[in-house]
Amino acid sequence: MQSLILLLFIGTSVVLCISDIREYKIPLPVLYIGFVLTVICTVFVNQKNLKNSIVGMVVLFAIYILVFLILPNGLGLGDVQYSLYCGFVCGFPNILFSAIIASFLGILYYLIFFLRNNKSKIKIPFIPFMFIGTILAKFINMEIFYA
Repeated sequence: MQSLILLLFIGTSVVLCISDIREYKIPLPVLYIGFVLTVICTVFVNQKNLKNSIVGMVVLFAIYILVFLILPNGLGLGDVQYSLYCGFVCGFPNILFSAIIASFLGILYYLIFFLRNNKSKIKIPFIPFMFIGTILAKFINMEIFYA
């Protein structure tokens, strides 16, 4: 059943990534429908991870809201809201890997874009990096604990 939760997250996130790349906005109804369905599946199917999921959701949201408040042009409110979903799916402490991977990929993208175009002010669609970070952190967790 864990794979159903992962597939639901991936399906929802692909739609959000495409929208973020094209328009720098995400459709919030898609985000929250996917999120609520994931929470429902977790509650009914995988309750042993519920505590870690809730803690991961709260901590990752706190990190992203703090970045949002400190750097007003750094993250969008959609990124902050999506952090709830990523944190819930990833759980604690895996969210730390997720945030580090997403940040590293975002910085790498910025540096490559900056070097190619010589623009200091660019918009970066961050949802795809958060998605990749969450998936990689999830698989790192599986490798560490199930190998």
